[in-house]
Amino acid sequence: MVGKVLQPSLNAIVSIFSLYAGVILGYPRRHAAFPVRLTRLFAHVLCNSPYRLKQAQNMSGSVLLTTEASQLSVGIAEVAYYIENPKTTSKRIIFMELFDILEEDGTPSGRQKPRALVHQDGDLHGASHIFIVRKKEGRMQVLLQKRSQNKDSFPGCWDTSSAGHLDAGEGFDEAALRELGEELGVSGVTPQFLFVQRQDYTSHFHGKIFHDREIDHVYILYLDWPEEAFSPEETEIEAVQWMDMEDVRAALRRRDPAFCIAPSEYETLLQHLPAYF
Repeated sequence: MVGKVLQPSLNAIVSIFSLYAGVILGYPRRHAAFPVRLTRLFAHVLCNSPYRLKQAQNMSGSVLLTTEASQLSVGIAEVAYYIENPKTTSKRIIFMELFDILEEDGTPSGRQKPRALVHQDGDLHGASHIFIVRKKEGRMQVLLQKRSQNKDSFPGCWDTSSAGHLDAGEGFDEAALRELGEELGVSGVTPQFLFVQRQDYTSHFHGKIFHDREIDHVYILYLDWPEEAFSPEETEIEAVQWMDMEDVRAALRRRDPAFCIAPSEYETLLQHLPAYF
């Protein structure tokens, strides 16, 4: 009944979620979080909104869901799954990504917003990009990841080895280490900071507008591992592959749509390689 009466917009859904999780329940940093069992009314409204969630798959106890509003996090989707499957034994905590909004000079503004609204409104935020490289038979290679088809931007494209946004209250170095562990299962390493890159573009994915305004810290990591030694996070990455660095450069120069690395970022990376090695 409630869901049929209330038809909230994406802004309203995300804002209410953030307020409930981040303020009422008192989770001030990194992620807003709340126990699944306390969210029946919220999830009911969410499931019956224009952006209602659809269960796509349930594999090995992990819930994989898609949404009509692709910006909504899988964490919110899990709320809906729990409501529809009340006998589940899962006691997971649901997370929503919160970002620090940056001033134009890169300093924190003191404001935070959920990921969905940051990319909807085009707010400036931070990210860390890590390129994993090695030398094989005299040629430089770079490890690229193929983004999942479920990603909210550039689904299915070959991208940086590992990359991710800064969570609220997180630094660039901390984010780089976290992303390496979460995305690829790499730990106990120290990537080297190379340079700062700024991104500013607008595109459309899954029928939705996507604004990305980032200040990126770019890192390099020498790691001569076979592809099978990495542990790609299945909901984020379809595959990883070593590629010749000059072949990647050629693909970016001809604007091959299979690649989504910023050409200027990659060219700057190549300029730093002689000094690094």
